[in-house]
Amino acid sequence: MSKEHEGTMKVAVVGATGKTGGALASRMLDRGHQVRALVRDPGRVQHLAERGAEISVFDLSDEEKTSAALAGTEGVYYCSPQAMGEEDPFSVERSWGRNVFAGATAAGVKHLVFLSIQGPETAPGVEALETKRMLEKDLATSGLPYTVLRANMFMDNPEWLAHDELRAGRFSWPLSPTALVQPVAVRDISEVAARALESGPRNRFFDVLGPEPLTMPQMIEIMGRALGQRIEYHELSDEDFVARLEPFTGQPMAKGVVATYRLWEREGGAVGDSAPLQQEFGITLTSCEDYSRGLAEVWKSRGI
Repeated sequence: MSKEHEGTMKVAVVGATGKTGGALASRMLDRGHQVRALVRDPGRVQHLAERGAEISVFDLSDEEKTSAALAGTEGVYYCSPQAMGEEDPFSVERSWGRNVFAGATAAGVKHLVFLSIQGPETAPGVEALETKRMLEKDLATSGLPYTVLRANMFMDNPEWLAHDELRAGRFSWPLSPTALVQPVAVRDISEVAARALESGPRNRFFDVLGPEPLTMPQMIEIMGRALGQRIEYHELSDEDFVARLEPFTGQPMAKGVVATYRLWEREGGAVGDSAPLQQEFGITLTSCEDYSRGLAEVWKSRGI
């Protein structure tokens, strides 16, 4: 921890109901920091309130309220939420991000950690990724001290998004059986974010990826071995994936997600060297095998 952040600090987590935001808020509380959880639905973060987190209900579409919600905090973690159900969700997402950056600047925030997506610098036609690149540029020109974390596919996705399918011995995803990704555990993302907030801004981006490139069949085979069952991998068509996701995100967002996966597959943009990340933040990344053993223990404790 840098001298600037020796002892405790006050951190705002924008979107503490999300997977990475919730994990980070919990982690920062564990480390003795003060946490302000900025959410739309306070009922979903009562577990954080019971641990001493301050809960702030706010509206991302209002710059002044956003600034007020961030006042008095030293650091901010921002994972831009999906604008589900919006006709043009990517324009809404960008406007929300601008409000957060402007609000943080007005509030005198010393460091903003932004969770983005791994991939190329430009991806014409892939709005989900291009929106993140636009937000990165907005942040870099805002004057805020920052760190950008470009995350790979979450290692936790199969369990979160297809639990019942896994139990039935099957998993399907819109990537070919030969496409390589480098999935990262959400607990590692939250740990990197915590260490970044504690040690200060870098004013650059880092790819946040797992320790090993894997095809989806390899990833699922490792999980199945740990869970004690055979799991078959099936490539899901883009159309079927959009139909699966659309009821939760809306069609534009669902298409944006699948377009990002297919871009990764075409351009090999979802693999890389994890050594710089581990060296910069002093972290040992979780392997798929270790993650899967932990998941097996969770299933066992729940009687699954």
